[in-house]
Amino acid sequence: MNQQQLDKLCKDVFQPGFTTIKGLDHVESMGNEEAVLTLEMDGNAMNNYGLIPADVTRVIQSALRTSPVGALKVDGIMRMVRVTSDINSIYNLENIKVNTTAGDTLLLKQIVKIKAITESKFISRLNGQPSIGVILYKTNGTNSVEFAKNADAMTAQWEKQYPSIEFMSISKNSEVVQESINGMVKEGAIGALLASIMILVFLKNFRMTIIVLVSIPLSILITLLIMAPLNITLNIMTLGGMAIAVGRVMDDSIVVIENIYSELVKTHERGESVIIKATEQVASAITSSTLTTVGVFAPIAFVGGELGDMFRPFPITLSAALLSSLIVAVTVIPMLAKLLVLRSKNIKHNDEHKVGKVEAGYLKALQWSLNNRKKSMLLALLAFVVSIAGTVPFLAKEFMPTSNSDKKLSLRVICREKLHWIRRTKSSKVSKQ
Repeated sequence: MNQQQLDKLCKDVFQPGFTTIKGLDHVESMGNEEAVLTLEMDGNAMNNYGLIPADVTRVIQSALRTSPVGALKVDGIMRMVRVTSDINSIYNLENIKVNTTAGDTLLLKQIVKIKAITESKFISRLNGQPSIGVILYKTNGTNSVEFAKNADAMTAQWEKQYPSIEFMSISKNSEVVQESINGMVKEGAIGALLASIMILVFLKNFRMTIIVLVSIPLSILITLLIMAPLNITLNIMTLGGMAIAVGRVMDDSIVVIENIYSELVKTHERGESVIIKATEQVASAITSSTLTTVGVFAPIAFVGGELGDMFRPFPITLSAALLSSLIVAVTVIPMLAKLLVLRSKNIKHNDEHKVGKVEAGYLKALQWSLNNRKKSMLLALLAFVVSIAGTVPFLAKEFMPTSNSDKKLSLRVICREKLHWIRRTKSSKVSKQ
């Protein structure tokens, strides 16, 4: 297939097909063989009308400009509505109206003449074969992953219809997004696994470990139910908030189940009242602790500007997860404790007056702190000042952390005749290579 045939397919089939993708803003192509017009300005005529070359250039550019004006739903597909230029022939080009500084109106052909029409000298080749590059721009708010999937599905259909042409994806923002999301999910799962191991080591009871682990999926499920009506998607920020919350959402449940366990080993008559009493003892403490943490992150949601738009999903997701964990800790955890732990024979009665070595050391340190309150406060203040003075002045400051992905160049070469295309979003930036 020669370049002319490829140009015709791109213009008549591929570009119109891409315009049906939901969330597409516009399509650009490069590598097409198009005619080039050489225009010659008449200096004397321009002087007579008080015009300069910049004025004429601005008029031509304005007549050829294509601008978006909104969106329209057609056959269930949201399409961008654009005002396109009607300059589709030499006659229309010559009859562009030009306004002079004196208020007169003249036609472009009165001051400009078409000197020559030549074929484009630009040649696009990939592995020695004719190729055309197509850039797809998505609208703001469109999901990058879904946008890329729709484009991939469309190119897969064309590959079957045109076996002599191969579609090659050069760059996709969705790959970076998907890779980051997969990494975040993986690290979150590893964090949950390590947390469960730590719980099992310290509680030494498999049933109580299972009860605490229930708080993770329940809290995340409630968080997702809150995110849905707020139109918050799963992205780097929301998954980051969930990853941080994975460790924190178990804290309230651990406090509740540990206090329930302590009360059960102390009492000889085990009943539902023991679980209620143990939960009530720590309910106010875990509530104040959770609300304090939420109070730290929640104000970030009210930050304005570009940073606010970027980070707002993070505090909302994290706050929702923490509040959900509090609700789970004071409702679901006691219920599960009654079902799985209350009648367990593995819980033996313990002498509360027996003190171990670790507990004895802690009691000594606690007693010293209570007897020397001023010294304790001074030591805490000194540690705070030293930690701030020794770290903050030496930390570098920048808008966003540097990414190793910006320094990588990925090339995929397939030795076949191909049409390659590129996707980018409007807000994409060119990184230094």
